[in-house]
Amino acid sequence: MVDVPARAGSRGVCLGCGERDERRRQALERHAAFMEQRRQAVHEVDTWVRLSAGAGRLAREAAERAGMRPEEVLAQLVERVAVDADGTVSVPPFTPHR
Repeated sequence: MVDVPARAGSRGVCLGCGERDERRRQALERHAAFMEQRRQAVHEVDTWVRLSAGAGRLAREAAERAGMRPEEVLAQLVERVAVDADGTVSVPPFTPHR
């Protein structure tokens, strides 16, 4: 908290300081929450993917069977991707789940 000197002739009573302090506290809490979200989002990727008709059908079918949305199935698929030393990309078989 910052001490503000009283004006000459005043008794050092600050009208509205409690409200101002509360607004400042709320602003600091909102800023801290925002910064925490930014720290967590550093490793997230938000992207659009255009699939061929056949790949789109497979994604929709797998999602429907699992009771999920296609983007949820694709996210699980990507989480399981393995890249070998020579750059070969593979995904072991898995069952999508909620």
